[in-house]
Amino acid sequence: MRKATAPRKLSPDVSRRLSDSRRQSAALTLREIHCPFCSFLVEKVFSDAAGHKMVYCRKCKSEYPEARTHSAEHRLRFQAARYSMY
Repeated sequence: MRKATAPRKLSPDVSRRLSDSRRQSAALTLREIHCPFCSFLVEKVFSDAAGHKMVYCRKCKSEYPEARTHSAEHRLRFQAARYSMY
């Protein structure tokens, strides 16, 4: 069993970087990435995230590439196509 420890005191530089990140991300929207196989919440990304990433689902243990540039309309079409395959 782990022992409870007191939180570390942050250095002024780390504290400043965290507050800068919080301020910069305040205007961004947060998007949830769900596993396409079991719909488990895998990750949350901000609207400025772009590119591709390998995502691992802790629930069903699947790993798949995720394009983080998809619009909401594209995601809905993808989900509709996935459910129509069965």
